[in-house]
Amino acid sequence: MAGDQPVQRRDFFISYARVDEPWARWIAVTLEQAGYKTLVQAFDFRPGNDFVHAMRVGAEFTDRTIAVFSESYFTSAYGAAEWQAVFAKDPTGAKGLLIPVVVDEECEPPGLLKARIRVTLVGLSEEEAKVALLEAVDRNPLRPTSAPFPGVPATTPRVVFPGDQPAVSPSDQRVAPSGGRPVVLSGRSDTNASEFPPPPTAPVQLRVRGLVLESATGVPLAGATVVLRDSAGKAFQQLTGDDGGFSFPEVTPGTAHLGAQLKGYRQRTGPVAVEAATMAPDVELRMSRAVPSLGVAPRRPVPADRRPEGPVFHLSYAHTGQGNKDVLRFFDHVVADLDQLITAVPGQSLGFTDRMLSPGLDWQRELLEVLNTCQVFVPLLSERYLHRSPWCVKEWDVFSRRAVRNGDGSATVRSGILPVLWAPVGSGIPHRVQAVQGFAPERAALRNRYAAEGVLGLARMSEKDYREVVWLIALEISRIAAEVVVEPGTTSTTDGLMSQF
Repeated sequence: MAGDQPVQRRDFFISYARVDEPWARWIAVTLEQAGYKTLVQAFDFRPGNDFVHAMRVGAEFTDRTIAVFSESYFTSAYGAAEWQAVFAKDPTGAKGLLIPVVVDEECEPPGLLKARIRVTLVGLSEEEAKVALLEAVDRNPLRPTSAPFPGVPATTPRVVFPGDQPAVSPSDQRVAPSGGRPVVLSGRSDTNASEFPPPPTAPVQLRVRGLVLESATGVPLAGATVVLRDSAGKAFQQLTGDDGGFSFPEVTPGTAHLGAQLKGYRQRTGPVAVEAATMAPDVELRMSRAVPSLGVAPRRPVPADRRPEGPVFHLSYAHTGQGNKDVLRFFDHVVADLDQLITAVPGQSLGFTDRMLSPGLDWQRELLEVLNTCQVFVPLLSERYLHRSPWCVKEWDVFSRRAVRNGDGSATVRSGILPVLWAPVGSGIPHRVQAVQGFAPERAALRNRYAAEGVLGLARMSEKDYREVVWLIALEISRIAAEVVVEPGTTSTTDGLMSQF
């Protein structure tokens, strides 16, 4: 968490009292193993850091907060400041931004926290606690596909044809203790069957089968590790096939715990009711990617003729002070999505912004080197970018001077520039920029919202639409990087570069 380095957005900030640090460490490691990214004082706050600043970063650059509830936590001034900051953003709890985790059975949440639903780890085994924690943070929890009937099961009496009854010999009879009618020992028509239990039968065993799918698109996920532990404690493990399917035979009826794990995706766990009445329950495990976004696509190899010292893309934007944090959040999300799509050359970074310039060096020279070697140029179009930032125009000019060819040798050459509308432009888009095909979603409704509001507007109004657009932009960057060859540039000075479009 050094000074001006870009802050990677995390899924969870873990807020706790110092006495509960062992619990905080365990929670952080458990979530990280399941594919989440966490920010926790024990691991991320280093000697020399500003503690108050670090807490502010925790509040601003994490999606949700896990509060480790104990008596000590409720008497901690810092703990109160942390949960109250999140509470103010989500006072009703509808967004699920604050997740209380109880580790002290004696604690009694004060005031506003009393009504919040909590997950309790007290008294659980480690495996049970892990399941409880992951179920609590899962935004798309697994819903059982069946449940046992809680009442008395109905039985249909079997009417036996009298002709099937064998003759009963005197040796097959005895006098009932009450002196009443005889009891038949053959078991066919025993009127006192409790005295003669039926012969033991093999335990019923069922088959559990299902699919592992990508949560947003429903695409089958091959190669996922699926683990099932049945009610008898027997464990099964299997890799999903090309269709995302798995099948476990000989599962003991009862409540089983099912989980799936795949690199790049968040681990899924949950209970499954395995009942004799269902015989073969079909289960869908939907997995979301480790960094939230929409969709899944095959990785694209970066062509061998790329220069490994250049990043895959450079994000060009106009500085706006406080607004820069929105750009950096967008950058982090694009890089995270691109990491799922591209296998980069060893030593190559996926993305670059000017916040990553090395302190103390000639920043213009370093930035020119990036513009001469990056594969895709992504300008964030806004009023300030197009009409009030001479440096942004220079960045565009440097990249556009590089020779471009198609990787497959075809005649139609596609540009290595991918303009993205960041915010509405009131003064119009210059012809030079309009001449380059910009990003636009294919889905009509989303395309219209994007054209009206830009990426920043979508981020303000609809997180779902924003994340979908981020994914589509990352997908387009991966396509350009795979299909277009942008030859290295030679610009070494800003002299003679354009200063307006």
